[in-house]
Amino acid sequence: MKKYTVKQLTKAGGKLWKKNKLKRVYFGNLPKYIRIEIEQYKTGNISSATLGGLPISNTRAQRIISTLNFGKIWYDLKTDKFETKNLDEYADEIIESIKSDCQRAVANDLT
Repeated sequence: MKKYTVKQLTKAGGKLWKKNKLKRVYFGNLPKYIRIEIEQYKTGNISSATLGGLPISNTRAQRIISTLNFGKIWYDLKTDKFETKNLDEYADEIIESIKSDCQRAVANDLT
């Protein structure tokens, strides 16, 4: 299992959180990690949406955004594991995207 540093995780978009003996890096703005693109009317309603470059219905887009807004993902620095809450089918894709961002952070530090 790969261990990630606070520096890598924060460069990938995470924010460090500490409380008592807990030390985690939380990730926000989860839609960016699953490649969902949404266009909206001035009212805020969805006018069109794509997921991974493929069109999806506005209803499906709204469900995905709702899930991502209420879900949480973090990296526990004590256990060196990613943990999620309420993300179900999107958790694996988000975790892989964060890991890729961490690898890019390492590569950029080396150049």
